[in-house]
Amino acid sequence: MVFFYIFRLETKSFITNLTALFWTFFYPIMMLIFLIFLFDPRNENSIDFYFSSVVGLTMLTIASMSIFGVAQTICDLRTHNAFLSYVIAPVSYFEISMAIIISRMVLIIVFSVLFITSSLLILDTSYKLNIEILLLGFFYLILTSMFCFGLAIIVARYCRNSQTMLAIANIIYIYALMSSNVFIPLSALPSWSKVFIITSPFYNFNNILLSVFSGENSLYLLTISSSLFLFGLFLVWFASDRYLFIPVGRTR
Repeated sequence: MVFFYIFRLETKSFITNLTALFWTFFYPIMMLIFLIFLFDPRNENSIDFYFSSVVGLTMLTIASMSIFGVAQTICDLRTHNAFLSYVIAPVSYFEISMAIIISRMVLIIVFSVLFITSSLLILDTSYKLNIEILLLGFFYLILTSMFCFGLAIIVARYCRNSQTMLAIANIIYIYALMSSNVFIPLSALPSWSKVFIITSPFYNFNNILLSVFSGENSLYLLTISSSLFLFGLFLVWFASDRYLFIPVGRTR
């Protein structure tokens, strides 16, 4: 019961935060328009470009919303002792973290499916989708997004103020941009640097979504996405302690 109480409060907090709503819902739409306006090849390759751009922006939106949104929310609320009522409640630190994560995950996953569906419909590429693919994509989005949320909890746990958190979050997001194969194609990179890309979890995250929303379903995809899910869950468990929610006083 306490878990659902925290979940409800955190959901309400999220949907009333204009900054979080902007980066979650309006940012991918603006970036999609920007990408199409500047980089659309306007030939027979346009459809593949639209598809990869929509799916890639979905992945980057989940990464940015979790790393910036969740981590910054925890850092800011922790500074003002806003988590004190959660900490003294009869619920574990891990459950508090999961309630915060799920409150964001539900909204971002639903929006991601709607964003992919509506974008491909508007771009006249909706023939790539059907109800089975959407349900499968929904499932894989849940699995893979846990990695990003786990990373956000780690950042929030070990960055004790918002300035440090934003600096680390920016470094992680730049790494996601550079290694996800969304803005910088793997084929355009020199061979020596491709190891940097193909070993990135964000590269695998993007490839999983591209494959699933293309209609592919294999043991390999399930194994990689499950690994990302379990690793993210481990990061949440590892970082969920009292110091994640309670500010630490300065030592003299």
